[in-house]
Amino acid sequence: MATNLNWSNQEIAHLTLQEVYQKANLDQPGDIPKIIRLFENPQSPIALPGKISLHNHDCLHVLLGKGVASQDEAFVIGFTMGNDSKTKLWHVKIFKFLSRFVYPSKYRFTRQEMKIFDLGFHYGRGLPKHNLNRLDFTAFYEYKINDLRS
Repeated sequence: MATNLNWSNQEIAHLTLQEVYQKANLDQPGDIPKIIRLFENPQSPIALPGKISLHNHDCLHVLLGKGVASQDEAFVIGFTMGNDSKTKLWHVKIFKFLSRFVYPSKYRFTRQEMKIFDLGFHYGRGLPKHNLNRLDFTAFYEYKINDLRS
């Protein structure tokens, strides 16, 4: 996902989720390597907990105020896995192995990004509302970003 908007500042606070989503230059499903879709796409029979559609994943980037850098990606994926009530420690270990050694080099996480993944995981786990990866974010399209973040 790439755009000229700064996801974390007040530039988008007054916009609706739909407005921000439509202004973004988003990845298309075909842009994501098959190995990643195998473990992260809800349509895959072997997807790990935290699986999320590309649309919802991009909406979480916006709501969490995370951009498109690999550190941001690590945080959002960690958040999504941590927020999913079905995630167990062994799921996290499998994901970390895949994202460190198996995923295409462009998508692999460094040691530092693994630490950021952990921060996202703990943040997602600590929220009172779980399983945000399963929400229909289009139902929140008319809400302002600031309201959704609150």
